[in-house]
Amino acid sequence: LYLLPIILLAVLATGGLLATGVGSAPVWLAALLGLLVFSELGIVLVNWTATVLVTPRPLPKLDFSEGIPAACATVVAVPSMLSSIDGIDVLV
Repeated sequence: LYLLPIILLAVLATGGLLATGVGSAPVWLAALLGLLVFSELGIVLVNWTATVLVTPRPLPKLDFSEGIPAACATVVAVPSMLSSIDGIDVLV
């Protein structure tokens, strides 16, 4: 459902580009560049259409208003430079 409209748009638009004539450029180069450009256009249009047609749903969330339970606790590692004893105290 996602890739089909992108491929269809890229192939049809590139075919239309090649049908109008490519001038002095080789046909394979025009086809390759056309597929690249029109596939990007197809991705943008499909993503935009998906955001317009699909209604957002709220995600379930956890209630941590009374603190973080032990099962949900984690450790966060933050890279830092330890330059002095005072700096370590501030980081801790």
